Amino acid sequence: GTSNHATGMAQTFFGNNISIAPGINQITVFSATDWINNVTGLATGGDPLPHPYRVMNNSWIASSNDPATIISLSQRADFIAVQNQMTMVAGTNNGSANPLPPILTAPYNTLVVGRTDGNHAAGSTAAYGPGRTRPDIVAPGRLNVGGNTSTSRATAMVSSAAAVLHHKAQGTGADRIDVIRAVILAGATKDDVPNWDRTVSRPLEPENSTFTIATESWMLASFPARLTNPQPALDRAAGIFKPISTREALVSTTSKSPPEPVGPIFRSF
Repeated sequence: GTSNHATGMAQTFFGNNISIAPGINQITVFSATDWINNVTGLATGGDPLPHPYRVMNNSWIASSNDPATIISLSQRADFIAVQNQMTMVAGTNNGSANPLPPILTAPYNTLVVGRTDGNHAAGSTAAYGPGRTRPDIVAPGRLNVGGNTSTSRATAMVSSAAAVLHHKAQGTGADRIDVIRAVILAGATKDDVPNWDRTVSRPLEPENSTFTIATESWMLASFPARLTNPQPALDRAAGIFKPISTREALVSTTSKSPPEPVGPIFRSF
């Protein structure tokens, strides 16, 4: 059968009418359950299957009370992201009273997304690399003013922006996931999060973490500027991607603050 939720998120991610990345023409779809149990190798104990993709959108949540499961799946997600240099975008739960779901919010190499209005689960990682604040970034999560807002749609919006940046970075040596992450975070704005704050011991605001990726008219705008015509901003974004010899060379010139460590890289299981 078909999923209305999956269809709506796909339209936001790469649809012809409402996405900023309508040129995406190679698409692979997984069942979330099949991906967790079989594709990652969690249930089989084998190595994760290859992921020859640039961006993976995860507009779904899952939870577990078993620390061993959380750690194993987080390690496998980190392995998949780093081994394939694939930006893995994952949403947190809707509702600020809900706990942070540990599946896909715990890995070091997932980009975790919340809502600009702050009505999402937020907190610190626990079982795997404890103490890291999530989400990493927020987005409007709706197509128009007054429309329904969700972390699922916010996640698809960020995935769409990541796809544009990966495309612009092709052939430059800068299409690494840590670079794409740094550019997304550095290119976002705090203007739509008036209560954002930080302290010396808490560099990220606990509810909204970093900044909002866009504005109310996001689907008509470009990343990262507030424009009705996206091409000039995309051209400026493309100017960021120049061939580099080291990760630090680009991060030091594009990131407002150091990006989160890439975390452990696991070569086998």
